[in-house]
Amino acid sequence: MGVRELTNSSFYDTVMHGRWLILWHSPSCGVCRAFSPVWQQLSEKVDRIDSDTKLAMVDASIETALAQRHDIVGFPTLILMQSGQMLEYEGDRTLSGLYEFVQSGGDWENSVRAPGRPTLLEPLRSLPSAVADVYAFASSSSNRLLAQILLLAVAFAAGTRIGSGWFSYASFITVVCPAGVQPGQPFPVTLPSRFWWRPPRVLMVAAPAGISEGQTFFVPLRLSTQKLVKTKVG
Repeated sequence: MGVRELTNSSFYDTVMHGRWLILWHSPSCGVCRAFSPVWQQLSEKVDRIDSDTKLAMVDASIETALAQRHDIVGFPTLILMQSGQMLEYEGDRTLSGLYEFVQSGGDWENSVRAPGRPTLLEPLRSLPSAVADVYAFASSSSNRLLAQILLLAVAFAAGTRIGSGWFSYASFITVVCPAGVQPGQPFPVTLPSRFWWRPPRVLMVAAPAGISEGQTFFVPLRLSTQKLVKTKVG
């Protein structure tokens, strides 16, 4: 069967059937390239024994929303998925270690619920509880004018939240270490704006330990309010 390449359009329909070991990777990641021969050997070995575990890959540099939804913040990341549960592989990325993991089927006591396919109204789940309180008060209020104003405010808050869900940034960006930058040294990274009328943002990033010129690393944008972000390689 080999390794199946998954995208956002095929991911959810695929992983809902059977057991899948998913490799989240980026072609520009040096660690991913070094791991590639081991992954290929694992695929060949799994095919020979006709294992119940199937292998798949997701290019997270393209499927950024899918990676963000599954909390992928570094590459390569290996996650076992079955019956709506997911379990991250945290052992050595060796052929013997991965093969043993595949054969054992994973320790599902440490698994977490896998996120399902996103829906249009999903951003509403994270609306502040105060909005729900305002809606409840407006629905029960005897003052019709006040109730209408409050309901309009709730509708505006909901629409804003849905809009931000459509146009939100990814949770991380891929950065290539420039020439002359040493580990621990900060350097600027330009973030493009979501809207044409806004100028791009500049984020100061600290080169992680062990980095070298031309090597890829990942910067979590959840921390982008800080002036200096420390990151990890791979």
